[in-house]
Amino acid sequence: MPEPRPEAIRTVSRRFVALLASLGVLAILGLSLVLAPIESANAASFTWAGGSTGRTESAAHWSTGANWVGSTAQTTSQAIKTLTIPRLTNSECTSEPPINTCYLTLNDIAGLSVESIHLDDADDYLLAGEPITLGSGGLTATPEASHEAGAFLEMPLTLSASQNWSITSGGGTLEENGLAIGEPITGTGKSLTIELSKEAALLLASNVEVGSLAIDGANAGQAGIFNGVVDLLGGDLNASNDQPVELNHIFAIGSGSLGALSMHAGVLVAAGAKGIEAASVRLDSSSRLGFEISGSGTAGNSELKAHGPIELQGGEFEVTVRPAKKGQPCPVLSPGQQYTFVSTTGTLSGSFANAPEGGPEIPIELAEACKKVSQTMQITYSRSGGTETVTGTVEEARVKREAKEQQEAKERQEAREKQEQEAETIRKGSAELKVIAERQAREREEQAAAEKRSREEAERLPASATVTGTTQTPLSESGMSLDGSTITVQGLGAAGVKLTCTGTGMCGGKLTLTAKGTAKKGKKAKTEVIGTASFSIPAGKTVTIKLTLNTAGKALLGADHGRLGATLSIVKSSPAPWQTHTDSVHLVQQKAHGKAKK
Repeated sequence: MPEPRPEAIRTVSRRFVALLASLGVLAILGLSLVLAPIESANAASFTWAGGSTGRTESAAHWSTGANWVGSTAQTTSQAIKTLTIPRLTNSECTSEPPINTCYLTLNDIAGLSVESIHLDDADDYLLAGEPITLGSGGLTATPEASHEAGAFLEMPLTLSASQNWSITSGGGTLEENGLAIGEPITGTGKSLTIELSKEAALLLASNVEVGSLAIDGANAGQAGIFNGVVDLLGGDLNASNDQPVELNHIFAIGSGSLGALSMHAGVLVAAGAKGIEAASVRLDSSSRLGFEISGSGTAGNSELKAHGPIELQGGEFEVTVRPAKKGQPCPVLSPGQQYTFVSTTGTLSGSFANAPEGGPEIPIELAEACKKVSQTMQITYSRSGGTETVTGTVEEARVKREAKEQQEAKERQEAREKQEQEAETIRKGSAELKVIAERQAREREEQAAAEKRSREEAERLPASATVTGTTQTPLSESGMSLDGSTITVQGLGAAGVKLTCTGTGMCGGKLTLTAKGTAKKGKKAKTEVIGTASFSIPAGKTVTIKLTLNTAGKALLGADHGRLGATLSIVKSSPAPWQTHTDSVHLVQQKAHGKAKK
């Protein structure tokens, strides 16, 4: 899967979880769970001030007037229009450590109902205590200033209406701000959509049982990790009611149980021994699944399990080896070792685009802490029996395939030698037969040359097209434009080429990236194809075309310290006529926190 999990996610997640654990004790107070419907006709709004002196639980109570702007607290079962939890700028809260309760809040008032919550997620706010009922206004978590911190929701929520939430970050670094949820969210039949933007974090350490649940990235035109990261810290999402769970244009990682999972242009990495369990799974062609191997033997990998159908509609697949814990060695994978990554007691349909049925082996990725070794894995699909699976076997399949290819090459050579001997016999027999034999030999050579040319053209052009002639044309005259000569490459080799169709019709064709290979002793460096992609762009639209570097491209980019000069060939096949354009471009490796190397 070309979009790996940055190490920054692990670091920030540990910080979130550690602070959540240290503050979470405030939420376990044995308070009553009285809920009331929201009645907003005469509802008042409240803004947190955190003015109570001291840092104790009693000082953080919502019933203390000094903790609210206007020194007026709520009353039992009160309906609230808007609950605002802002950034606090008074000296008592900006001092280190704070003097007042400030960002520690503890709801000790039963039966509160709130139409909407506005929360600053850049100051380690803790909201704990009695449950509240949340209305259709939902929750908004936005940083009022740039600080690396998050908000912690440690009070149960019951949704009284379907709603949308918005969680955004300052956008400075990955997971700079976000929201950690440590208590259940419930709402039978109430849909919940959570939108992430600017690399925000959403940590789910508790269960969410609602109607349909969707976690969406705000910008559908960029890689999901730049919208936000969802850390599944054992929290279950609609696991009991099997309601839909959608992950769209975001990066999700961890373990937990889910309802009917569907993904569109998302990335999901199953981590830990538990991995991901789902009622069913639908993975579209622009999504990716990742798995981790962190231990030895068959029990050393994460897995995606389902008790319903799994549909693989051509998404991508990746396996990464990493230590089980920080500081521990990476596991060593033995040739022939088999791992199960996907299993279902339902039906398994489709396959991964980069690992089709009977296709070539895929490379095994390595975490930064692992010794760099080159290993591959053969992916196999089993669609029979009580459990259908996707498994991977380390290297062994490649050895068998190479032996088969060598045997086939030997048989072809023997067949050619036999054919040559027969031709020689014919030539000696008579002049007429000699002429016939020579003509047949020429026809075979011409046929072989034609087949070679066809194969070369097929490699350069879309598989569905046949070219009768192309011309080298300025890109602007072909009805297209290229946005800049710098192409950013994400961690697993995913490059984005931004093209604009300036004409009046749909622009279609193929991109090919080439670069000079490494010069070997006594020989010049050869030009190598390092990646291809097809494109189809509506008239007047700008689209970022995903182009994944092959093994050679990744190696050249790594050898050049994350910067590589290359040539981009653009073949436009529609609208006619066919036209070819080449440009010099620069590939730049994306840093782990999401910024390109300068």
